[in-house]
This record gives sequence, structure tokens and C-alpha cells, in this order.
Amino acid sequence: MRQLTTVRQHRDQRSGSLPEMQINIISDGLFGKRAFENINRQFPCRWVTVPYSASAVMENIEIDLPPSDLSISYARQPDVILAIAEQGEPVILGITPGPGLFRQAKEINPLVFSAPTMCSLEPKTGCKEIDLYAEKFGHVRQLLANLPEECVTNSGLGPIRDEMGRILKQFRKKQSEMV
Repeated sequence: MRQLTTVRQHRDQRSGSLPEMQINIISDGLFGKRAFENINRQFPCRWVTVPYSASAVMENIEIDLPPSDLSISYARQPDVILAIAEQGEPVILGITPGPGLFRQAKEINPLVFSAPTMCSLEPKTGCKEIDLYAEKFGHVRQLLANLPEECVTNSGLGPIRDEMGRILKQFRKKQSEMV
């Protein structure tokens, strides 16, 4: 896998400080606003709009993303998703495409990841940018599992923890079937 120089590394070289990770939230306009607002509280974010077409095929797509350490895509059009993957930066697909499209994006860019929900992304991807993001926003089930049972029961979080476990189990099964 090739080494990518991140925006953070560029800033570190200039200033010598340890800046925060820059995230692009990519949307075709319908989804991603709430994620942008929430993530922007922890990391500097940019809102990036990409084209959308209800057509299954879009030709001559040119996407010029601003430099970032991580992109989170809420794009829905398959050709746009693949064009985002071609940028070569770590990408989380906030809208999970079908397994075939996900496989294609992953072949183009091994730093493309997806999870059944954004809150279930675990910091075990091996990509430091995605793992840093997941430490702040993902792995809700893991957080719930670490709470004392009394807290989970008294707060009514037990069903949420159990449902997240079920969803993750199904997702892992589908992921293993795709390999």
C-alpha cells in the first residue's frame, strides 16, 4: 500500500505543532448535514458538494476534493462514489452501497471503509485517520459493553447495545462472504 502524505503531516512540517485532522464531508445535497454539524465539533470539517443524477451512469465526472486527512461520503450515485475513491485518500462511506459497488471502490482505493451505521465503525481498520475518527464517533456498542451492567439496565440502553451487536454480526457475515 502506498504511503499517503496527509494534510496533518503537511501542517506539522510547516508549524511543528500537532494540529487536528481535517475532514471533508461529501454530499450530493441530500444527506450529511447533521454529520457535518456533529463532526465539526471535534474536527475541522469542510462541506463538499458533488453532482447527483438519478441515472445509473454519469459520464465525465470530475471531482476535485480539497486536501484532507479523511473524507466521509454521503454521495448516492455509483460513479460519483467511485470517483471519490479514486482520490486516494481514506474514505468512509456514510451511505453504504451494495456489496458489488463497495468491492469496486475498495479495489480502487484500499482505504475505503464502510460500516452498517456510522456509530458502529470500530477503530480497528488499520487506517490511522479512520481509527481516530472511530475513537470519537464510532464503536457505540463497545462503549456500551464497557459500562457497568447496572448503568445499562437503569438507563434503558440494553436494547440498543443488543441491537448494535446483532447489526454488527450481520454486517461481519456479509463482509466475510464478499471476500
